[in-house]
Amino acid sequence: MDCQFSFGPNLSYVCNANGWACSDEGLPEEMLRTFADNTHPHAMDSPLDVALAMEEGTYLMRWKATNGTNYRDDETLVGSNYARLSEFIRSVTSDGACTTRTTFGPRFSYFSICPTGCSWQNIPRILEDEIQNSMKVRQPICVALGVDESYVALFDDGSITLELYDRYPGVETMINNRGHKGGIAYIALSPFVAGEYYGVYGDGTTAWWLPTSWTKDVTMASQGIQPVPQKTRAQSSSAKHGTNWAEVLELGVKLSELANNLTEIVNPGN
Repeated sequence: MDCQFSFGPNLSYVCNANGWACSDEGLPEEMLRTFADNTHPHAMDSPLDVALAMEEGTYLMRWKATNGTNYRDDETLVGSNYARLSEFIRSVTSDGACTTRTTFGPRFSYFSICPTGCSWQNIPRILEDEIQNSMKVRQPICVALGVDESYVALFDDGSITLELYDRYPGVETMINNRGHKGGIAYIALSPFVAGEYYGVYGDGTTAWWLPTSWTKDVTMASQGIQPVPQKTRAQSSSAKHGTNWAEVLELGVKLSELANNLTEIVNPGN
């Protein structure tokens, strides 16, 4: 599902759903100009992948501008604790067309995914093991990183793995309700404030716990989200996984480049 919600420092946020919205304050200056200034030479038409790191001023932004061109701003990642992420994004978006989705979490953690691979670092060890051990049979489509090592991961077969440590009761309710709501299509956890989250069910309806000052704009951006097609859900549930996704690992290189080096990458130096 084409949705993304990012919680940032200083009570900032970016929501990309059927429409998009962002906070008026707290965003990095250049990002805010791109979003809000129609005279900006690369003014925002639609976000492609916008993620705010927990460290102030650090972010990833890919977007389609009003001039019809796709742009990428990852300069704050280069040479930082997120250099690996920058390398991954640049490698998979060299032609500007690849879809990516990125989320940041505590302790310089992140998870980024695209149709041909994924990249991550410093995610909870249990989650990392779960992803690596199951790649031959299911592939992650969404990972949310929250406070105190909490996480939720959605997979393409409809399964979910999570550890919330009672920090996000609204998410637990959402998961319990998913059976009659078409499953869960997207979830984001705030890595700043326990309890805050944004989620989308498979039927296109939403659930969240957010500051009241955000809700008007987020509601408008989230109106009209299209349900996940029933056919897609059925195919996902019965997928045989004849692809090479089992070769995707945290170093963020494309699948085809990992086929002959899986063991060496998982166990460097062994």
